[in-house]
Amino acid sequence: METNQENNRILVQLAMIVDATQQIHRGKSTIIFEVDKTEFEETKKNLQISAQEENKFKIDISGTEVIYLLINKDKS
Repeated sequence: METNQENNRILVQLAMIVDATQQIHRGKSTIIFEVDKTEFEETKKNLQISAQEENKFKIDISGTEVIYLLINKDKS
């Protein structure tokens, strides 16, 4: 149940961001989040994402791609 609530919370917040970008301009938008491993795995779990690339996953919200990239903290 908690995962579903967290899933809904994340999706609602992302939808708000997508809506705001669509109000700024009419062109195609892509939103990219670069996150650490903990946040990457938690978000992937909460959104119930599976079988995508190891270091990246994406979702489509109203025609806007939202991409999560795993950052490698070892690289500078």
